[in-house]
Amino acid sequence: MTSMWRRLGAGVRFARSLPTFLATTLDAAGARRLVAEQLARRDAVFLRMLDRGVYARPGSVYARLLAHAGVTFADVAQLVADDGLEGALERLRAAGVWVALEELKGRRPIRRGSLEIATRATDFDNPLLAPAYAARSGGSRGAGTRVLVDLDLLAYEAAHQALFAERFGLGGCVAGQWRPTLPGIAGINNALRSARIGQPLARWFCQSEPRAMEPGDALLMRVLVRAGRGAVPAPEHVPVEDARTVACWLADVVARGDTPLLDSTASGLVRVCAAARAAGLDIAGARLRSGGEPLTETRAAAIAAAGAHVLARYSMAEVGVMGVACARPRAVDEVHLLSDKLAFVRHDRPVGVAGHPVGTLCLTTLLPASPKLLINAEIDDYGVLDEHRCGCPLESLGLVRHLHTIRSVDKLTSEGMSFVGTDLLRLVEDVLPLRFGGDATCWQLVEEDRDGLPAVELRVHPDVGPVDPEVVVATALEHLARVSAAHRMMAETWRRAGTLRVVREAPIATAAAKILPLHVRRRLP
Repeated sequence: MTSMWRRLGAGVRFARSLPTFLATTLDAAGARRLVAEQLARRDAVFLRMLDRGVYARPGSVYARLLAHAGVTFADVAQLVADDGLEGALERLRAAGVWVALEELKGRRPIRRGSLEIATRATDFDNPLLAPAYAARSGGSRGAGTRVLVDLDLLAYEAAHQALFAERFGLGGCVAGQWRPTLPGIAGINNALRSARIGQPLARWFCQSEPRAMEPGDALLMRVLVRAGRGAVPAPEHVPVEDARTVACWLADVVARGDTPLLDSTASGLVRVCAAARAAGLDIAGARLRSGGEPLTETRAAAIAAAGAHVLARYSMAEVGVMGVACARPRAVDEVHLLSDKLAFVRHDRPVGVAGHPVGTLCLTTLLPASPKLLINAEIDDYGVLDEHRCGCPLESLGLVRHLHTIRSVDKLTSEGMSFVGTDLLRLVEDVLPLRFGGDATCWQLVEEDRDGLPAVELRVHPDVGPVDPEVVVATALEHLARVSAAHRMMAETWRRAGTLRVVREAPIATAAAKILPLHVRRRLP
């Protein structure tokens, strides 16, 4: 069966399942029960997923890592009993049972002593997913080709959205979003979670051009809009430079006496608020939900200057929502980690020019509906992670682990999308030197905030000689766009937003005199 026919079959199954998904509205009481039940059985769920999804598949990546470490299922069960789940995961991490972000994405092989495993991103697909919502490429051992939207996962994540809405009084808000359509999945997922809790989106503003979607993605979007029967609006193209259109909608809602709720990236929200102030639009009291890139103090201040309130959310495409805003935060981006569906441990690694050690996060999936089955997957994010009593309603459920000042080590995250180290390394070590001259030490990407908006400097050493900045930027974006359809969409967003600019200065060196392909200008937490 061809890929197109597989997608068509997945779309048909999705269309049949969607009305049932939307027929039931999840309220806050039901959400609390769902989360409490999952929290109570998280150890048992982890062991069951490990038994059925890993040890029962000896050729899988994690089964091979565990075998290389000499760890049996009985060993893991004993570790969980003795040290708790997070303690057991720390012991497994020390034994070599973990994967780096680039290993997870299939960009480099796993190497642990004498063991070497070539990986693909699909090697980490969850083999335990309910087949009703998954398109399969054949065979019974793997998850195969999956439809991008998993309704089982969204049905569970709607619980967190319902609790989020209850905690911040968002139930009566008029909801909208400024999110790309496929191949980005944040917009679809947010639309379906919102519909599930009885707060369907009134408007879907879309940075990417819906007419430019690939045929399979366009088919899935048509299914979503038509089968949703009004629960999901058709995306309206509003490019990144046209934030005023979104600001006008917010002002119209406010003028009617209602409270708008807009979901977008942190930089998108800053653009909307700047556009509102420039046009003299009143958006005071608007609730803005941020996710997809760091929410910094500078960005939060730019949003507050327009009279709007920003709320943080922490997520990752591979696993969905990872954290939701605390009602009594110590920092603007503080979230409660969703310990019901994920377990987090830390691993120290150096970051920044001075090489200060920070605890990068390793996550483990605990939800059978998770699109990936991950154990100690290092996601290159770090921040202040602790456990404390804040008095927030989520505390009473048992979600007491907090994270704030969230940053990335080797990911370049701007406009809500990320490039990982391998993409950047090829660009600055091979592509640009070959085209324009110099070597790998003459080129560097530097990420920073500029007045609350993401900016990326492409540093070019003066020794390289004369270059046309526009040609350099075009070459860089062309290379990054080749990685995937999602990267192509991101490169176009960067082009329109003017995110990337050439600076004729020497690259920034580390304390050890190394020139890294990516340097992030941020204060350490």
